[in-house]
Amino acid sequence: MTAEGVGQLVIGNAEDKSGNSATTTATINLDKFDPTINATKTPLANINGWNNSDVTISFGCADSGSGIATCPASTLLNTEGAGQVISGTTTDLSGKSESLTTTVNIDKTAPTIQIGFPEEGVVLTESSLIVSGTISETNPIASFTINSQPVIPAMDGSFTHEFVLLEGDNTITVSAMDIADNSGSTTVNVTFNPNKPPSINSAPLTGQPKTLSITMTSMPATLMPETG
Repeated sequence: MTAEGVGQLVIGNAEDKSGNSATTTATINLDKFDPTINATKTPLANINGWNNSDVTISFGCADSGSGIATCPASTLLNTEGAGQVISGTTTDLSGKSESLTTTVNIDKTAPTIQIGFPEEGVVLTESSLIVSGTISETNPIASFTINSQPVIPAMDGSFTHEFVLLEGDNTITVSAMDIADNSGSTTVNVTFNPNKPPSINSAPLTGQPKTLSITMTSMPATLMPETG
């Protein structure tokens, strides 16, 4: 018998030299194919293949012949790490088995940002400012901005960026997102109060300066006649 199936009847007949005969039947269950197994992760990983929360791995098992005898239970994975391997094995009623392994990447920790300069609340007199600091993250950084402007940090996590202040109060926000979509940010508030030179409103002088000279002369005295 070559056909797969459950409860297939096979009839056998026997007869001896005296003409005596006997008949018997047998039931055959034939399953020649292995079972199948698949794994589903909930929630799904992001475009970079990472999760930033706990992941449930659920197994689905199927067998076209004898049917499934065992199928793995769901597994909850809450440990951070890359390339974590989860395995499952299914067995059908004929004793054949099939195994599957899947990997999970979990990072639940957001990047940590420290602004070294400027300090919170500082008053500055120059509009041009170099913002500097460090970012700490075990995984690669997917995006990094200072006031929404893209910045590329150095390999050691340090960063610098020139920022132009507006007169008055300014808020500087440094934000980062890692490849698992964890985001972190920090802000500092500074004030730009430029030094303005005093101004004098006066009409400008034109031409060459002139010297004014005054000459004093004496006049002879005049006698007036007396009147009586």
